[in-house]
Amino acid sequence: MRDVYKIKKGVKIVDLDIISRETIKPSSPTPHHLRTFNLSILDQYMYDICTPMIVFFPNVKNASVKDVATTRSKHLKETLAEILTRFYPFAGKFKNNRQIECNDEGIYYVEARVNFFLCGGIGISTTMSHKIFDGHTYFMFMKAWASAARGSLDTISPSFVASEMFPNNPSLEHAAPSKLIATSKLSTKRFVFDSTALALLKKQPVANARLGHGPTRNEAITSIVWKAIAKASSKVRPFGPESPHLLFTSVNFRKRASPPLSDESIGNLLDTAVAICYPERHLELPTLMSDLRESVAKVNSQKIESMKGENGQETFSEISRVSSQLNDVIREGDCVVASSLLNSGIYNLDFGWGKPIWFYAMNAGLARLVHLNETLKGGGVEAIVTLSPKEMEIFEHDPEMNSKAQRDLQYKKKD
Repeated sequence: MRDVYKIKKGVKIVDLDIISRETIKPSSPTPHHLRTFNLSILDQYMYDICTPMIVFFPNVKNASVKDVATTRSKHLKETLAEILTRFYPFAGKFKNNRQIECNDEGIYYVEARVNFFLCGGIGISTTMSHKIFDGHTYFMFMKAWASAARGSLDTISPSFVASEMFPNNPSLEHAAPSKLIATSKLSTKRFVFDSTALALLKKQPVANARLGHGPTRNEAITSIVWKAIAKASSKVRPFGPESPHLLFTSVNFRKRASPPLSDESIGNLLDTAVAICYPERHLELPTLMSDLRESVAKVNSQKIESMKGENGQETFSEISRVSSQLNDVIREGDCVVASSLLNSGIYNLDFGWGKPIWFYAMNAGLARLVHLNETLKGGGVEAIVTLSPKEMEIFEHDPEMNSKAQRDLQYKKKD
């Protein structure tokens, strides 16, 4: 029997029709010697949040809604079962903070229909634990699934070497810094920087001349957004000249390691760069871009090497200590997390019925977040920004932001 829900969105009612619920298991059993999968210390250190992501595809072949709901869905399930034999840890369950039991329990799979999809378009939504998935792992998994669905001979073979290089620590205990986690009402809005705005931003100089080239689009947009967020925070809460505002940036270090790690390595192969500004001082965009670049540059081969083997135990103990100190020093809301999926190739994803028209990564529960992704056309970049409602009211009217970005989507999350 189908479940039908009515979801209020503003003044509209959205009909959500649950067609089916089932579990997709690997098409062949996981060998006994692979039944226990060890997480790396990087996975172990990552807080357990589930990040919902959705890719929207149009009905380019004018297939009937019935065909989409039966033929395509059936094919998706069959190919998902096929690739789970290679990505076998994803079909298991966590035993503890260090291991996954690869018992072929499977992936929960739901089919639903809403009134906006009567055209036959489709959205593939996934919710994955950050304990094993970073952004790169997600895209590798989706590309493998799409390749299997197309019947392509090109296969992606995931590499499970992270735990060998970065062995976990049975005694390590780490929780997400409380200042990063949402505890009250949030406001999320989408701001689009078109190619013209990007070109102007990339002409800005980076303050430190020795850092070489001008800003990348990631550096330019993250910095202008960070500047506006820090200014908004200082108007909502009292700041003194020495009151800091922190930017935490996730850095994929696969190519930064020496030698570089395989592009098909799964897990949380990333580190966090920390940059600091002082909103009550004069905030210059070139300086913020320089500070951001320097913080990311510290995630180098030497830093990555210090995380490996037995030395990694000591390194992460120190990281935990510093993280705890930062959590004690900064006030709630005086920091923001930045994440970028630029250059991911998500708009080249093809399951056999055309490429996506939009990709959206939802906030998994962070209090303040900046998420960057390409726009489908025009060479632009979209920034999905989550703040408190009071901060958002100030942020979206920031003159510098308004001169560069267009706001075209709103979403409010309630308690």
